[in-house]
Amino acid sequence: MKIHMPDNARYIIDRLTEHGYGAYIVGGCVRDSLLGNEPKDWDITTSASPFEVKALFSHTVDTGLQHGTVTVLRDGEPYEVTTYRVDGKYEDHRRPSEVTFTKSLEEDVLRRDFTINAMAYNDEEGLIDLHGGAEDLKNGVIRCVGTAAQRFDEDALRILRALRFAARFDFQIEDTTKQAMIGKRSFLKDISAERIREELTKILISDHPEILLTAYEMGITKIILPEWDRMLETEQHNPHHKYSVGIHTLKGIQHVPPTVVYRYAMLLHDTGKPDCKTTDEEGVDHFKKHPLRSREIARDVMHRLKFDNDTLKKVLTLVAWHDWRFMSKKEVNK
Repeated sequence: MKIHMPDNARYIIDRLTEHGYGAYIVGGCVRDSLLGNEPKDWDITTSASPFEVKALFSHTVDTGLQHGTVTVLRDGEPYEVTTYRVDGKYEDHRRPSEVTFTKSLEEDVLRRDFTINAMAYNDEEGLIDLHGGAEDLKNGVIRCVGTAAQRFDEDALRILRALRFAARFDFQIEDTTKQAMIGKRSFLKDISAERIREELTKILISDHPEILLTAYEMGITKIILPEWDRMLETEQHNPHHKYSVGIHTLKGIQHVPPTVVYRYAMLLHDTGKPDCKTTDEEGVDHFKKHPLRSREIARDVMHRLKFDNDTLKKVLTLVAWHDWRFMSKKEVNK
């Protein structure tokens, strides 16, 4: 299968190969092209060292030389070019203590997270798929490259990335990968709030935010979003509701526009219900003043995830006022 890459990406690859280096587009752009989607970024991997890359192109930016990445500018467009590398020991479940450059594409793709992200391509050799990524893409499967437990031990954020890709593409997580995610979930405590926020946001604004149910079943949200667990575990025996607080919330998330503000407002709008729940003599549940409590909890959650002040203010406003209904002009004028 031929992948139609931008002329500038092809130029960079051709110039590298003309000088004796291996060079391919790699990762998400290959995956998205095979799915028939337009990639946002065209990342390139090469056997050339960062300084060899810099010597071949007149306009470059030292994006991350210590990790082998140089950004090549062509017609004002940036293309990240990264040297084949082998990651050193991961000591904090977040990043390697060091990286070593290699001349082997095989070694480079072995360090990547999932098979669907470990494919490379150039026009001369075609698709390089050493771990069955194309087959997993065809079958709708998220599977780790190599040993799943090792991949999550290296970078625990990959646990959320697996959920995010499953939500984005409506794929299933392969069982060995899923079991490794469960086994390594405690390492999410070592991941920064900003990185967790980024992945959680992508899950929320995807077409399949219901993957949050899977995250709950796997014990993942207990670590990163315990408020979600409480909502799922709080029933609503009330004539106005037929779902638990959590499922009611999920239905709401699925029916609002996929923007950060709307989806987070819907996620957090009933977080106060577990604290406000009372049951009357007839067995009916009530949740009086829960919007105010929800606003307090939403503020705590968003501070914890280090949201910017503008998003925080908008979400908290919607949460605080969500229980007020709109009135018609006729009702207002009564």
